[in-house]
Amino acid sequence: MNYREYSGQYSSVSIRSGTVYPFRIFIPNVSDDMELAVLITHDGLNEAEAAAMKRLYESKEAPPCVIMGLSPGIMYPSVSGGMPRDMRLNDYDIFSSEYVDFIVDEFIPYIKEKYSLNLSDNPNMHMISGGSLGGLSSWNGVWFRNDYFRRAYLSSPTFSAMARGNMAPVFMRLYETKPIRVFIDYSENEPDDYFGSSYCAALEGHYALQFAGYDYQWAFYPGEGHCSRINDVTTAEQILRFLWKDWDKVPVRVKRLSTRAEAVIFQDEPWKECSFKLSAQKEAAAKSGIYKIKENKIIFCSCGEEKTVAEGFVSLSAIEVSSDLWRLYIADSSKGCIYAAAICEYGSLRDIKIFAVLHMSTDFTNPGAYDICVDCNDRVFAATEMGVQCIRSYGLIDIILPLPQNEIPQRLTINDGCLYAECGEKSYKRKIKSSAKKLSSEPEKPRFISYYD
Repeated sequence: MNYREYSGQYSSVSIRSGTVYPFRIFIPNVSDDMELAVLITHDGLNEAEAAAMKRLYESKEAPPCVIMGLSPGIMYPSVSGGMPRDMRLNDYDIFSSEYVDFIVDEFIPYIKEKYSLNLSDNPNMHMISGGSLGGLSSWNGVWFRNDYFRRAYLSSPTFSAMARGNMAPVFMRLYETKPIRVFIDYSENEPDDYFGSSYCAALEGHYALQFAGYDYQWAFYPGEGHCSRINDVTTAEQILRFLWKDWDKVPVRVKRLSTRAEAVIFQDEPWKECSFKLSAQKEAAAKSGIYKIKENKIIFCSCGEEKTVAEGFVSLSAIEVSSDLWRLYIADSSKGCIYAAAICEYGSLRDIKIFAVLHMSTDFTNPGAYDICVDCNDRVFAATEMGVQCIRSYGLIDIILPLPQNEIPQRLTINDGCLYAECGEKSYKRKIKSSAKKLSSEPEKPRFISYYD
């Protein structure tokens, strides 16, 4: 199979405005009615991967594929005497969707239109690859835009703390497993710099993928260095053979969930849109009365009387009583945590402490929870910008459940064995492996009360 080769520069007009991206692409010479797969390679066009894709297509082990080599962006000075800026770190290393949004929503449509390409819309036909920071960026691609990319090659991925890239393996473990097939490789002689050991970072990524149940393979190269085989054709062919295995028969899918996730949700019961409307009521029933939120204060109401039992909050958003009835969970959307207070006689509160530290996105608006609810096992579900964060009774967040299209949940409740989440005008539900907390005066013993339960 022969390719047509083109090169040029693309000036971003919206998502990465002011940035110019050199590119080089290979387009296979096939009939116009044949859908083409997409392979994005970082740091320019990877000719080893291009050669491997050609061989695999000829052996029918991979689809015909447009290979788009995209170099890091350049920002040219806006005033006389300024210096051009290399945007590689800003593009690749920041743990957010911005750069991959640029690729999916701006660059690929530009290439598709410019060269009149019949690109497949199927995410199973899209792959992204890179080495070092490009490896991290490739993971960002399948992670943040899983609606478009399902396959990734990560060579010595720099999951480091330069721009929160170290959070990638953390979220691999925490999030509900996504339909991703990935190959990761690294070597013995990886660099160790001020932002951390590339060897340790890649190793952490390897074990995080294993823990979370991803469809992945890995390779370790003793005595070799950083991204040592990223330009090797033989290695590329082996890697791409795994990544494109059964591409025309079986879509990329979730093989299994992590053991933590399996304790909470059903793998084959995803979020479904529904018409259920949640109450906006901000109160919680205790043994002897009702807690309410009023003007960033917690009010206790009993026998027709009200009294302030806690104040000093910034943006109180939700309260819930624990299943064993002696703690009040408190959410303040301006604070990156959930608080817990001990419920005392006559509804008073004492010992208000941080109960759980919430995870937050790089470009968050509010660090805290918009709403919380509690199940019969005293698991707290917190509605945050990252999705629903699930918190065990002793404060450990052990799984995060993102909503469709990464919508932000505003209200939560549990009813009839389902978790409900309201996002603006939309509502979603999914089955969970617990039930709602009983609204009674009899305490329910938490099932998970320590690290080892």
